Amino acid sequence: MDNDLSADDSTPDATVFHTPWLRVRERKRTGSLPYYILDRANSVTIIPLSESKRTILLKQERLPIAAESWEFPMGQIEINEIPLNAAKRELSEETGIVAEVLRRIASYYPVPALTPQLTTVFIAEISEKDLDQATCPQGEDDIKDLIIIPFSEVIAKIKDGNIQDALTIIAAAYVVLDEMPRQLRIDDKSQRKGR
Repeated sequence: MDNDLSADDSTPDATVFHTPWLRVRERKRTGSLPYYILDRANSVTIIPLSESKRTILLKQERLPIAAESWEFPMGQIEINEIPLNAAKRELSEETGIVAEVLRRIASYYPVPALTPQLTTVFIAEISEKDLDQATCPQGEDDIKDLIIIPFSEVIAKIKDGNIQDALTIIAAAYVVLDEMPRQLRIDDKSQRKGR
């Protein structure tokens, strides 16, 4: 998807609902009920990570669940924007941090049965000083608060149910996989060969 959510007459699908942020298409299928596809802009999730493995969580107001949600910085990729540039922009907008080193660690489809939206996950390698300078933006995207915590506390918050945002949970899992010692990866591969 090119992230242009304007009306699209180039597909056989009929647009049944459209806003600047999403589009719902109906796909007719022979002999069965129609299938509905939700188009949303592709997105990025950014995990700011310092040398001491501290990170940032943002408290977001989420109207659909009538609750606040702790999340990593994230946002949509604009039309004609590449994921890396979107990650830099979103991190700066949501935390005030300008990261020089962003490393892509994964891309995945959060809900492939519903939407072709692709989410790309980045680790932003930042200094302790830059992390401590992070600020909560005023009036930006329903962000209510910003906390700086050890990454291990993110995992604890996921385990105890205090983080329920799937994009944040998946991004944290990718960080854990990325940070696994190389030896564990090698041992795992050698065990698979022996089966």
